[in-house]
Parts: sequence; C-alpha cells; structure tokens
Amino acid sequence: MKLSVSQVYTSIACNRTPEIVDWNSDGLICYGGSNAVVIYDTKIKGKDPITVLSHHRCRVNSVKWIRKPDGTSTELVSCSADKTAAIWTLTDGVWKVTATLQGHKDGVMCIHGTYHGDRLLVFTASIDSTVKVWERSEDGSTSLKHNIPLQSGLCLTLHGHILPIVGQPILFCALDDHKIHVFTGEDFHRVHQMVGHEDWVTSDWIKHNLKPSFSDDSTIMLASCSQDTYIRLWRIQAHSSDEAIDISVEKKVFQAYEEQWEVKLEAVLAGHEGWVYGVQWHPPLVENGKRKVIHSLLSSSLDKSLIVWQPEPSGAWVERVRLGEVGGSGLGFYGSRYGPGGEVLAHGYNGSFHIWSCCKNTLWPEQQKLYGHGYEVYALAASADGALLASACRATSVEHAALILWYAIIIRPDPLVHNHHQT
Repeated sequence: MKLSVSQVYTSIACNRTPEIVDWNSDGLICYGGSNAVVIYDTKIKGKDPITVLSHHRCRVNSVKWIRKPDGTSTELVSCSADKTAAIWTLTDGVWKVTATLQGHKDGVMCIHGTYHGDRLLVFTASIDSTVKVWERSEDGSTSLKHNIPLQSGLCLTLHGHILPIVGQPILFCALDDHKIHVFTGEDFHRVHQMVGHEDWVTSDWIKHNLKPSFSDDSTIMLASCSQDTYIRLWRIQAHSSDEAIDISVEKKVFQAYEEQWEVKLEAVLAGHEGWVYGVQWHPPLVENGKRKVIHSLLSSSLDKSLIVWQPEPSGAWVERVRLGEVGGSGLGFYGSRYGPGGEVLAHGYNGSFHIWSCCKNTLWPEQQKLYGHGYEVYALAASADGALLASACRATSVEHAALILWYAIIIRPDPLVHNHHQT
C-alpha cells in the first residue's frame, strides 16, 4: 500500500532575542526559530507560507536582510551561538548558503550587512569581545578583512552604513559601557564615542536622505534605544566651519576619510516605561515609480507598547500612535519592524507575532485577530471541514452570552446566535 505524505502547515515561533526579525520591501519576513532561519511570505494565501532553512547547529541570534540602494533584498545574513555567521542568497527561487563566516571563538550575537559598490561588507560581533569585518569581493569569494578587539567589552548591537560624500563605510557599535563607538578608515579604527545613554543600548538604525527631494546627501540620522527607556536621535553630517551665533546643542567633531564630520544630538524621546528593545526608521514608499520618504520612527518596549514617532512642523518629535497590549502576564515586545505598506510587526517575549495596519487616521486594528467578544473567551470549536469557527465567552447577561460563528477562510463573523442567558 502506497502512502502519500505532504506538509500542509508549519508553525515555529521566533527566538527570544531583540534583533531576530526583519521585514523587506517584497513582503518577506525573515526570523530565527530555534536553530533555523525561517522565511515567512506574507503575500501567500491559502497555502503554507513558511520556508525553513537549516544550516546552523545552535540557536540563531540575529537575522537581517541586506538591502540594496533601491530598497530591494535578495540576500540575508544570520548569526548563531555555534560561533558562525552565514550569507544566504536567493538563487532560482531557492535560498542557499553562499558563504559561512567562521573565525569567532564564541557565539555570534549580532550581525549586519551592507553593500559597498560591487562588494558586500558583513559585520559580526561575538561574546569573545571582538567585532569582525568580512568582505565578499566581486568574484564571490568571502574573506576576513579586519578584526576589531574590544578588550573585555561586549558589543550588544551594531550597524554598518556607507558615509555620504566620501562613499566609504562607517560602523556603529553599541558596547556594554552605554556608549556608541564609531569606527572608520581602511583599518576600522575608533574615531568617536557617542555618549548619552545611561544603560545598555539595545538597538540602532540609520536613515539616509532626510529630505523628500533627496537633496540632503551629506546627512544621516542614527536612532538608538536603550534599557534606560529613552530613544536618542543623532544627526551626523559634514562639518561646517561657519560660526553662526545660534542657541543649539553641543556638536562633536571627528575625522573620517580626510573629511570632518559633526555629531549632534537631535532629540531625546521619552514615552516608554520599560526597556526599549527596538527602533526602526520608516522605509521609503514607492508611489508611481518614485520613492517617497516617510519621516517616522517605530519603537518597541517591554512595557507591552509600540510607538510611532513623527516630527511636528516645529521640528519637535511627538508620539503619533501607540499600539500594543493591555493587561495579561506577557513581558512585552522584543522588537518591531515596518512592513512594505506601512504595517507594523512586533514579536513578543514568547515568540508570538503581532501585525497592525492603519485603517483610518489613528485606527490600527491588529491583523489575523478575531474581535467581537466583550469578555474572556471560554470555548472554541471548529466544523469538520474547517470552514466555520464557533466561540463563546464569559457572560452574566444575555447580550454577552451569544455564540459567534466565524467564516475561517475570509475571517469575518456570521450573525450572533442568541439563546443562552449566561456563560
């Protein structure tokens, strides 16, 4: 007797680390689940949207897309507690490991990749108190380019970027001394320390091209968040020697690639009541073939909330939208990401995903959640064909004692069924 076995559904939660989830412009979510890298295609409906990629031998600590200048992504990087990192490339519809980065003596905690012309630079940080810079040349070969010793320090998060004007790489590393260290040059030497946070910096994200006209090519904005519950916005731009009389915050100047650059604290955002574990600038949107810059920042915290920050015409950054959960015993969110259409994704302490999308102004319903009951849901049952779902909640009145029938395929409620008087 011949048996036919096919996989119809896959469920795997993401790991409990801050930078474990990323979302690209094609609607693909990559994340680490146990020892695997998982690709979740949000555009697939009606069949299994999950692709599980096996390569690492221990828990995956971070997964990130490598974004091209136009915002698209066909490659991603991952790092693991097995002391290695990997570059994944989409080839003929199949994800393959095109390079394994070996050299750290302990688990690799964070990773970031950025294109530098025809080359790819990958930055990895490990518990062995080193940061390594890897380079993939034009012929596809990958090699270790630099090793940055941190003495006894520990890098908690890092972000690489290509400096405007000079077109050369710059590396931001947040260490356990509460400072963000800046490395540049051919040998990636330390040129500056950004001081301000009073606890560990848990995430940072860089935004380039601040003006909608793309005329501001000399400025980048770095957002950093910390366990001190604050978010800091740093403006980094080419230094100007004009000494205009003006009341402004102090500027720090450093030298990089024969140019002088100045760092200025743009704003300090206070709104969360717990450790802030994730920040991300809104990616540019494509409308009628043109990229539109969105001035918006997303943050997530262990206080069970996400905040969308936007600037006022005066330049002050204010809270526009607050999302999240109320009550319960959960421990908040470990990270968040913007989707290609402005959706918001957050991952929780226990590995769950939450996605919100804006319907109208400040109305942000959470997707793939069934709303209708007024109290705790006590009972749930599905029909044999899986087309209908019945639910009931705690009730002390006829109004709340109704059963709700849901069409499972299109996720909408059928008319209420009234007959009961209590739970």
